[in-house]
Amino acid sequence: MESTVDVALVEGVPEEDILTVKREKITDKTLQSIRTYGWLPDMFQQIIRGAKDFLQEMIFKFKLPPKPVPKIDLQEWNDMRKLMEKLQKQSQAMKSTQQEISSLKKQLSETTGFFKGKARNP
Repeated sequence: MESTVDVALVEGVPEEDILTVKREKITDKTLQSIRTYGWLPDMFQQIIRGAKDFLQEMIFKFKLPPKPVPKIDLQEWNDMRKLMEKLQKQSQAMKSTQQEISSLKKQLSETTGFFKGKARNP
């Protein structure tokens, strides 16, 4: 447990927080356990393991990098989002038009009769 406390201090966990963990997770739980069950060494070891695990989670949280702060203006972001939506709509319209052209070309190639006759000889 001492090495975990040392790591916590080195990683920047405030000493105040470590003392709170000691009080709440070890001292208070140990006193409660002794009052309820008497002195049980195995129970004490479980309490220590639980406190150590809790402290290791705190260390992990302190190691996490800070959340990134966007470097873009919110108004600029909204403008870009609106432009992207507009482009997506135009792209969809172009795709629809291309499909329609393709369908019309197919219909034209299947057409026979007056408009599809052979060329006249002069």
